[in-house]
Amino acid sequence: TRLLRFEEAESLLQKSLKLSIEKSHRLAEAIAWQRYGMLLDAREVHDEALEKFQLSLKIAREAGSEFTAAITLLEMGKLQITMMQYDHAEETLQEAIVVSQKLEILYLQQECYEHLADLYKVQHQFEKAFLAFEQLHRLKDEINKQENEQRLRELEIQYETELNEQRMERLHTQNQMLEQEVAKRTEQLESLLEREKRLTHDLHETLERETAVSSLKSHIITTVSHEFRTPLTVINNSADMLYRYQNKLSETKREQIYKHIKESIFYL
Repeated sequence: TRLLRFEEAESLLQKSLKLSIEKSHRLAEAIAWQRYGMLLDAREVHDEALEKFQLSLKIAREAGSEFTAAITLLEMGKLQITMMQYDHAEETLQEAIVVSQKLEILYLQQECYEHLADLYKVQHQFEKAFLAFEQLHRLKDEINKQENEQRLRELEIQYETELNEQRMERLHTQNQMLEQEVAKRTEQLESLLEREKRLTHDLHETLERETAVSSLKSHIITTVSHEFRTPLTVINNSADMLYRYQNKLSETKREQIYKHIKESIFYL
C-alpha cells in the first residue's frame, strides 16, 4: 500500500513538473523538484533525492524565491545528516539559517538549529551543540512569545467584536423601541389631526348655519318691519286725523277712517 502511494505521488509530481516546465513557471518547477526530493528521501533513494534538492535550490534562486530556497536547504541538510555527510550538512544548515534569518521566519530557524545541535552532538562537538541548543530554546521562547501575543491579540479582537456586537444589539433594540414610539406618536398625531379636521368641519357647518340663521333673522326683521310699518302708519295717521279733526269730519268720513283702522288691525 505504501509503495502504491509512493508511485501515485511520483506520477503526480512528474505531471506537475511537466506542466510547470511547459508553462515556464520556474517557482512551481522548483517546488515540484523539492517535493520530488522529499519523496525520494522518504523512499530512502538518497543520492537521487540530493540531486533533486540541489536542482530545486538552483531553480528557486533563479526564480528569486528565498523562502523556497530556505526550505530546500533545510531538507537537504537533514538528508546530508542521514547520509553522514556531516561537513556538507553543517554548511547547508548554516546557509538555511542565514536565509531564514533574512526572511525572519522563526520556525525555520528553530528547526535548523534543532538538526544542527543533533549534528554537533553526533560529532561530539558538545560546545557547538550547547550553543545550538541555546539558540533553539531562545527561538522556542520567541515563538511562544509571538504565539501568546497573537493569541492575546485574537482574544482582544474577539472581545472587541463581542462588545461591538453587544453595542449593535443594544442600538438595534433602542432603534426598535424608538421606531415603535415614533409609530405610536404618529398614530396619536394622525388621530388628533383627524379630530381637528372633524371639529373644523363641524365648526364650518355651525358657522354656515349661524350665518344662514342670522341672514334669515335679518330678512324676517326687515320683512316684518316693512309689513308692520304700512298698517301701523295707516292706524297712526287715521287715529291722528280723528283726534285732530273729530268735530270737523262728517259721519261718513269718520266711518271711512274707522274702516281703514279696522282693516289695518285685521291685516296685522
